[in-house]
Amino acid sequence: MKKGGFLRAFFFFYLREAIAATPLAATPDPLPATISNSGDKLKGRCWTNRCATEDVLSAFEAAIADGVDIISVSVGSPAAEDLFQNPFSIGSFHAMQNGILTVQSAANQGPMPQTISSVVPWILSVAASTKNPDLISSIKLGNGIVVNGVSVNPFTLHGMYPLIYAGDVPNVMAGFNGSVSRFCSPNSLDKNLVKGKIILCDAVSSGETEMMAGAVGSIMKYPGPYFDAVASYTLPVSVVNSDQAIRIARYIKSTRNATAVIMKSKDVKNASAPFVASFTSRGPNPITKSILKVIHVVLGIIN
Repeated sequence: MKKGGFLRAFFFFYLREAIAATPLAATPDPLPATISNSGDKLKGRCWTNRCATEDVLSAFEAAIADGVDIISVSVGSPAAEDLFQNPFSIGSFHAMQNGILTVQSAANQGPMPQTISSVVPWILSVAASTKNPDLISSIKLGNGIVVNGVSVNPFTLHGMYPLIYAGDVPNVMAGFNGSVSRFCSPNSLDKNLVKGKIILCDAVSSGETEMMAGAVGSIMKYPGPYFDAVASYTLPVSVVNSDQAIRIARYIKSTRNATAVIMKSKDVKNASAPFVASFTSRGPNPITKSILKVIHVVLGIIN
């Protein structure tokens, strides 16, 4: 027991200890688990991407025995479960009986309604939000049109570069055609046709295929909805929505010498911020519809 002061328990610490003390053969009742943050993936691995019920309950009991004030749980089920079957529900109820608050992530299955998995009334559920500013990586086309895509792009390109469509430059010698190369799939691009150019791809990727083919930059088509979860790449990249990608493709077809430049990312204030992140699970409560589940929103995306 603690002797004084405020003590917050990170559930993964206790879960790791419980797993270490439990033989592999003693886990016949695995519980699906999802990680609700971008931290150490080992934290939620449990055995094989599943947490055994006895491990979860053992972790809660250990935290209670230590006399903590708050149990922070960034793990849970991918979908809501009956309150009497879910070990997080049972363990957190024991914690509540001992005057301990359990805080749990709402889950990352949004933005569709009734995707929240943390529906227990005695748990404080937390959703992620975004903040100002947004990171915009603009694309300036040779015809003067500017398309505002998103990414974390620290690179500065000087001048305009030839702009091509990935579907027009398949690696034919390797057996690829435009129906595959349009997605910038691995090894599908013709290096001789891509080198020194900016390429428009019909899918989001790591950018490795474009970089290995010699591209200066990549414009990636992404239909959504997770535009607030921006990423960084090893070459200049701007991610655009479907309408923007169509606009860029039309420009490429309209001229023999299409050009473009991907600008370095800039901070742009979003008048609607802060708002709930697109990937955060939403209510209403899919299990007990008569219970209004309140979700507290905290900063979950830092650009």
